[in-house]
Amino acid sequence: MKHPKYIWPVILCGAVLAAGCDRAERNDNDTLGEKVDRAGDKIAHEAAEVGDAADRGLDATGRKIDAGIASAEQSVERAADRAAEQGEEWGDKLSDSSLTVKTKSALIADPDLSALKIDVDTKNGVVTLRGEVASSAAADKASMVVKGIDGVVSVDNQLRIGPAG
Repeated sequence: MKHPKYIWPVILCGAVLAAGCDRAERNDNDTLGEKVDRAGDKIAHEAAEVGDAADRGLDATGRKIDAGIASAEQSVERAADRAAEQGEEWGDKLSDSSLTVKTKSALIADPDLSALKIDVDTKNGVVTLRGEVASSAAADKASMVVKGIDGVVSVDNQLRIGPAG
C-alpha cells in the first residue's frame, strides 16, 4: 500500500535530477557522462539527507512508542496491584463470612447451647460472641466450640449470663 508521505522523496529526487541536468547542460565543456554523474551524485546526496531525516523521525516515533508501552505497563501493574488488594479484601470478607456460618452451625449443633440467643460477628478471623447463655459453663463451652473451628484466630467471648432458654 502506497502512502502519500513516500511521494515527497520521489518528487524531491526528480527535482534535484532536473536541476542538476539543467545546470549541467549550461556547461558546454562537460560530457554527457559527467553531467549524469553530477546529477546522480546530487540525487544520492539529497536522498541521504531525506533518509537521515526519515531515520530521525522513526527514532522519535520509536521513543514515543517505548514511552507509551512503559506507561501502559505501569498502568497495568497498578491495576493488578489494586485488583490483588481488592481480592484480598474480598477473600478476607468471604473467609470471615465462612467462619461466621461455621460458628453458628457448630453452636446450633451443640445441644447444651442456645445458639438462637448468641450473636456471632467475625472480623479478620476473630470471632466475637454476644448474647445471653444460661451459665458460665455454657459461655466457656461456646468459647471452646468456636476455638475448635479451623480458621478461627481467637474468640472474644462477650456472652452474658442470664435467662437463656
